[in-house]
Formats: sequence, C-alpha cells, structure tokens
Amino acid sequence: MKKKLVEKSSTDAKSQRSTPTVIPDRVIVTTPIVGSGTFIRMFEDGTLPQAMPLVEKHQKIGEHLAEINAKLRACNDPAAWPEFARYCALRHRDTSNELRILAGRLERQKRNQLKKLRKTEMQLAETEPALAESLRNREYPPPQVPVSLVPKSAVQNPEVALRDKFIVRHHERTGREICRLLDEQIDARKLASDCLPAAWTKDCGVRSFVDAYNDNVCRPRVQKLISTAKKKYSGAYLEL
Repeated sequence: MKKKLVEKSSTDAKSQRSTPTVIPDRVIVTTPIVGSGTFIRMFEDGTLPQAMPLVEKHQKIGEHLAEINAKLRACNDPAAWPEFARYCALRHRDTSNELRILAGRLERQKRNQLKKLRKTEMQLAETEPALAESLRNREYPPPQVPVSLVPKSAVQNPEVALRDKFIVRHHERTGREICRLLDEQIDARKLASDCLPAAWTKDCGVRSFVDAYNDNVCRPRVQKLISTAKKKYSGAYLEL
C-alpha cells in the first residue's frame, strides 16, 4: 500500500512539473507592478494598455533620478575625487570650483526630475489612484556600475590617450617628425592602429601619419590633432 501511495505521489509531482505555465501575450513581466492585485485587475478589465506608457515613463525618470542621486553622493566620496581632479587638471580648471558647479547642476537636475516624476504620478492618479500611490512610494535602486563625476563625452579611448601623451613627450619635434615617430610606434605595436583617425583614411585615403602629413588636404587635420594633444596635456604631465 505504501509503495502505491509513493508511486501516485511521484506521478502527481511529475504531472505538476510538466504542466507549462501559460502567460498571456499582453503581460509585461518586467514592469514593477507584476504580481500585484492592481496589475491583475487592470489586465482583466482592459485598462492596462492605457496605463503602461505612464508606468514606463515613471520608471525611466526614476532610474535617471537614481543616477543623479548616485553622482551627488560621489561628490562627497573621496574615491571619486582623483579622477575628477585629473579631468580638471587636464583642462586647466580649478577642481574645487568645478566640483561646486557640478553639485549645483546635479541639484537642479534632481529638482527637475522630481517634478517630472510627480507630474507623471498625477496623470496616472486620474484613472488609477492606487497605482499612482504605489509608484510614488517606489524607490529606484542606484546604478549597478560605479558612477563617474567626469562627463561621458570626456572619457577618452585609452589608446588615443596614449597617442596624445606620446605626442606631448615629443612636443619639441616638428609635426613631420612626430608623425614618423607615431608610425614607428604603431609598426612596433606599441600604439594601436586605430590611433590614426578612421575619417582620415575614408576622406583622404591615407594609411599612416606620414601619409596624412604629406597630404595637402589632411595636413591641417594632423596639425590640429597635435596642437589639441599639446594643449590638453601641457602643464599636466600625469604619468607621461
């Protein structure tokens, strides 16, 4: 008798495991309200499609706000200061003054994002007050990766940074000599081949810095690249 009961129990368990869970096509499992009674009720009465754009907008704004808050915390984090100080030094800017400006800008952005968040909640409250209240109490987590106080547009390709530092080390050389030295570094694989801007090859057909310097159309670009590198790193010889 015990053996039969065990066999039956095992069969029932297998049956339960083999029964697939059917999820309706309209259910968005990534939304923050999945599994709540509000979500199920909205799905059943057909009001979910109208509310979802506002929910998704709220999530987008909330995630941006969480990133801003993380940057504000980084303003007071000593671990974030060296990178920002280097960024300021390379541009000959006062670090303490720039940090104050950045913090003020982040505070303004925070206020603007909070206004957008509250406005979205008010729009949602007109039709779904319970859902709006739920979102108002929601806390969005900070970014998973460490945030930086340096603007994303200022983060340079490491290989390009090595090229520019190499130019500064040889700042007393002529433009033609610097181009020859850069090509030698690339041939020796001490610098990556993509240090030569792809646009130069596309527009002028050049495949080396010397070729670029000898090309009448491309030479002004070479001179600008060398001049920019010298301005960027002059007076800030950090680990050159």
